[in-house]
Amino acid sequence: ERNSKKLENILYIGSGYVGSLSAPQCSLKSDVKFVVYDINEKLIKKWQDNKELPFFEPQLKEIYQKALTIGNI
Repeated sequence: ERNSKKLENILYIGSGYVGSLSAPQCSLKSDVKFVVYDINEKLIKKWQDNKELPFFEPQLKEIYQKALTIGNI
């Protein structure tokens, strides 16, 4: 018998280009909470301030805002 425990959180280690782009996008498609961890405090601070994102990709700011609004990131 499979464990039917529901997945609630996913941790991304590294808020570089891959983690920071995939976590917001995935959070829009799921009710799972996504957390991003990085040892670079300056990078995390940029994400938390939400004024100037550390990376540019088309629509990233809008996707990130939406993920913050629904509370999955």
